[in-house]
Parts: sequence; C-alpha cells; structure tokens
Amino acid sequence: NITVANTLATLTPGTASTVILNGAGAQAIPFVSAIAYNNITVNKSGGTATLSNATTIGGNVTLTAGTLAGAALTHTVAGNWTNNGGAFTSTGNIVFTGSNKTIGGSSVTNFPTIQIANGATYTMQSSQNATNLIFNANAIATGHSLTLSDGITLAISGNITHNQPTASST
Repeated sequence: NITVANTLATLTPGTASTVILNGAGAQAIPFVSAIAYNNITVNKSGGTATLSNATTIGGNVTLTAGTLAGAALTHTVAGNWTNNGGAFTSTGNIVFTGSNKTIGGSSVTNFPTIQIANGATYTMQSSQNATNLIFNANAIATGHSLTLSDGITLAISGNITHNQPTASST
C-alpha cells in the first residue's frame, strides 16, 4: 500500500518506473490530485485495486491477475494496454493517446468508453468489448486511428462517434 498522510506529500514515479499493484486485499489509490504514472501492472491474487482519481499513465497498462477498477472517471493511457488474465471495471472513459501502440493480450477487456485522441494510433491485437468508441479531434486534426488486426472483433454495445466534420469509418 502507498499512504500519503497529508496534501504536502508527492509521489513522483520515474519515467522508466512500473507501479505494481499486488496482494490479496482491496487497494484504493486515493490521491488528492492525479499522479502521472509511467507503467502500471495489476497482479493481484484477490481483491480490487481502485483508481479513485483520474489517472494519467504515460506508459503501459498490464493486467496479469486480479481487478483494476476505474470508477466513473477519465483515465489516459499513452502506451500499450495488455490484458493477460486480469479484469477492468469502470463506467468512465479510457483515452488512448499514444502513437503506434497496441491493445491486446490473451484476455478480453470490457472497456467503458474508449476514446482515441487526436494524433493517436493504436492496433487492436485481440478481441475486446466497449460500451462506446469515440474518435477525438481538435482544431488542428492530425489524424488518429484504431486498426483491428485480421480476425479481431471489437464489440461495441453503444455508440461510435467521430468528433470532426470530415471523418469516415471503414
């Protein structure tokens, strides 16, 4: 467990660091302000690790065992998302911002809303589920993509939204 006893404390993960959430019990990551992590790995033998605030992950998310809960918040991931046996629960958003990154693993992730940020490029390497899929854009649209590898399915139970006037889906 990481405990911050007052608002003056700071956790600054290094640019090549990995925070590993493990153990058998419930874990809450309740920081008052959002922390920018590099990599997060969830490898819990039981219990749930809960992100209690919006979280920025500059690197990879790896789910090996156990559950990562995201609450009804927006979490940003700039690296790869790999699920090899864990679970993710959330009613918020996962915003993917990386370039030439992947979403995959041996297990299906049930994403809430997936957002592909302006300029982000991801390849989905294994079948996944999502409630909604949104392609974000800003005033300077630089292109973004989500490519499904051959034979892969992205099951969307809600809406697909292109937030730019000239977008198209194929």
